[in-house]
Amino acid sequence: EAESYRALYEEVKQEFQQRYMLPDGALKEHTQTAYLLALRFGLLPEQHRAAARHTLRRLIEENDYCLSTGFVGTGILCSTLTDEGMNDLAYALLLQRKNPSWLYSIDQGATTVWERWDSYKREDGFHKHEWNMNSFNHYSFGAVGQWMIANSLGIDRDPSKPGFEHFILKPEADPTGQMKWAKGWYDTPYGRISSSWKLVGDKVEYEFTIPEGCTATLRIPGILEQELSAGSYRF
Repeated sequence: EAESYRALYEEVKQEFQQRYMLPDGALKEHTQTAYLLALRFGLLPEQHRAAARHTLRRLIEENDYCLSTGFVGTGILCSTLTDEGMNDLAYALLLQRKNPSWLYSIDQGATTVWERWDSYKREDGFHKHEWNMNSFNHYSFGAVGQWMIANSLGIDRDPSKPGFEHFILKPEADPTGQMKWAKGWYDTPYGRISSSWKLVGDKVEYEFTIPEGCTATLRIPGILEQELSAGSYRF
């Protein structure tokens, strides 16, 4: 089965490149989502990945550090940026307050995830749309929460060990320094995993708790990789 799916993946990748790539390696669809999907699912030839990262960065910067993704792209937006070495952009989007952004909705009074970033505006009320689509409990855009847990706090699964018996700790603090700290947890069948970091001067302090019955691989990029057993830790 693995071999058949691997072969199918190679066929899909080849078809994608033939249909949607230009001879110079650029994509025919010049959107944030197009480049996110191509990078996330490994659909580009290796020699064109760096240019795709550069284009994706430029599309976000030229959009004044605002997202322009819908249901397909928003769910993988921040995690793909982090995986591709653009954690600064992931945090810039998370902390953006202009429309469209997560904090814009919160600034309008949101306590749930809305179908539209501007489903309600303090200045003129409910969003007026010709299709009358205006859900106030519409989780798709809330997928950024997964990035906050798995990348900012760094509590990520190890697919080979179900139930977080073994997991990965790979917290990535805001490289721009705009966000000063993060703290949170994830409840597993073994107990609560907690993770936090905070900026102290030009350093980052980390604290972790690993529940009994669990082990973790700690990865602080460029600094430390260490196997941890149950207990509390501070670095």
